[in-house]
Amino acid sequence: MSRHYIGYTARGETVFRNIRQDDEGLPLLLMADGESRRITLDLAPMLETSETISSATTSGSGVTAAISNTTTTVTLTISAPSNWGEVTTTITLSSGDIITSVIRARETSRQMQQAAYAL
Repeated sequence: MSRHYIGYTARGETVFRNIRQDDEGLPLLLMADGESRRITLDLAPMLETSETISSATTSGSGVTAAISNTTTTVTLTISAPSNWGEVTTTITLSSGDIITSVIRARETSRQMQQAAYAL
């Protein structure tokens, strides 16, 4: 299981592991300069029987983002954040439903200091 995790239910994004929520309730990832993080988006709990993820795309502003998916999960890699960044992920299900998720990333000096001490 991924260190950073967003789980979905019928109510939408509901389970967060090692991800905060900003003032607007959007997922917020705190990162150090040059850091890269992988986030798992798990849609399995909300999918109908035999429903799968058909495709997933992402676009980033202020960050670099890459994406891959299986039939029930999406793996999003975020790196190179500027002071503030935002990633929009669009997931298309086999039923034709489309789920859009926004994840914000912020570079923080506290995270940079922690990364330096980890060395």
